[in-house]
Amino acid sequence: MYKIRKIITISLLLSLATPVHAGITWSKENGWNFEGGLMERYFGSSEKARNAIEMMNQAREYQEEEQYRKALGLYKKVYKRYRSSELAPEAYFQTAQIRKTRKQYRDAFEALNTIVSNYPDYDKFNEVINEQIEIASALMAGNRPYYFGLIPGLRDYHSSIKFFERIVDNAPNSSFAPQALMNIAMLNKKHGSTEETVDALDRMINNYPNSDLTPDAYLLLAKTYRSQVKGPEYDQGSTREAMSYYEDFTILFPDHPNLAVAEEGLQAMKDTYARSSLIMGDFYRNYRNNNRAALVFYNNTITSAPVSEAATQAKEQIQLIKKGVPPPRTPVDFLFGRYDEDLANAGLNDVYLEEDFEGNEDLVAPGQET
Repeated sequence: MYKIRKIITISLLLSLATPVHAGITWSKENGWNFEGGLMERYFGSSEKARNAIEMMNQAREYQEEEQYRKALGLYKKVYKRYRSSELAPEAYFQTAQIRKTRKQYRDAFEALNTIVSNYPDYDKFNEVINEQIEIASALMAGNRPYYFGLIPGLRDYHSSIKFFERIVDNAPNSSFAPQALMNIAMLNKKHGSTEETVDALDRMINNYPNSDLTPDAYLLLAKTYRSQVKGPEYDQGSTREAMSYYEDFTILFPDHPNLAVAEEGLQAMKDTYARSSLIMGDFYRNYRNNNRAALVFYNNTITSAPVSEAATQAKEQIQLIKKGVPPPRTPVDFLFGRYDEDLANAGLNDVYLEEDFEGNEDLVAPGQET
């Protein structure tokens, strides 16, 4: 059978007079076929062309018989000796197929990347990127790479992330890129790399706003920031970021199936943020005898989450301040006395309470001055 393919291929080479760039296809009956003809000028002579085709056919025969080492050796000779020919990228592609089968993922990916870098006109370019996606996804799923195709190694999530980044660079305008960025984000989130997670998702929503994956990116960003929220007693930077992305999601994607998830997350973050302001208000009222500052934070509690337990408590504290009820004394007060009440409450009459500025456009809530 090989001799028949060899005769057919040589006949094709010798009969073609017009050089035309075309795809390369394989069939068991005829071996490698060159649609439109193989440009002999790439090889310099008919003899070199024949040798190249013979090596490709023999390599593919070994590949079909799973004699991978022999096949790899011949493919290597082809892409080393005939770098400028149309056979070179095909030899790299078949090399990648063998490496992938043997779970030599890094070598397979690099063979494909050589095609992207050196042969951008290769007619199977989309297949090349798809193969890279499959390799990166295999590592993402926890598949172990094999050394020499025989010895299993450790799971390699780091290489998976690196490969997905290369895919974004290789095909930035394709549908592969947003999926690669989402995978990068999910891998980094799984392994606790918050900064890298946010970076990938930020690139996703800014560079691919119309992708079907963009809503998921907004929601994952919000969840990522939410996971960093330690509670109302701590800095609320992550809380504000989470609120922002939850709000963006509800505005941009009002018909999305996960709208209820975003609304629940937004309310939870608003409650946390409101509770933080309540804690600050209680601090200034109970430990600094500073009703002016306390009112600012109580008002912020109410505006942040009007329908919440924190807002109810803030309103109760506001009423106590309006009635002139002092806060309970703390042990520090008994030991050192309270802060100077007159100094702490200087200008209290200039602080508007929540109900004072409702419906009155001439008043501005504390902290909202422009």
